Amino acid sequence: MERGTIAVPAFAALNYVQEANPSQRTVVARVAYVHPGETHRRVYDVSFVTRDGRHCSSTVNSGFTSAPLTDQPHVGDIVQVRYQAGSQPCALVWEADERVPWYLYAGLAGMFVFGIVGTYVSWRHMRVRRAP
Repeated sequence: MERGTIAVPAFAALNYVQEANPSQRTVVARVAYVHPGETHRRVYDVSFVTRDGRHCSSTVNSGFTSAPLTDQPHVGDIVQVRYQAGSQPCALVWEADERVPWYLYAGLAGMFVFGIVGTYVSWRHMRVRRAP
């Protein structure tokens, strides 16, 4: 096992988590419709204009949470959304303020520690084998 074999994918994943993806764009959108009866997630339709000037309407789904939400948007509210730039920017839209879960950071830290320990053990094993 070469040095840094585990660390390189961990840093690549951390770069992805920090949303360094240049094809994602954040814009301001207006809430057009709020889906009723959703207490554990926010589901609403938004309309926005992409940076290229394309008019889009899409549904935003915040995902399920265990606690009931108290901050449901209302029709006419202004929200920030993120979309995937490209040929179909209206196809996938999500809330811009969604946070990365803590367990993802914990998993990345665990992978980093595992990589450091694995590298050290491999280095010690090779060093002991070479000793006369």
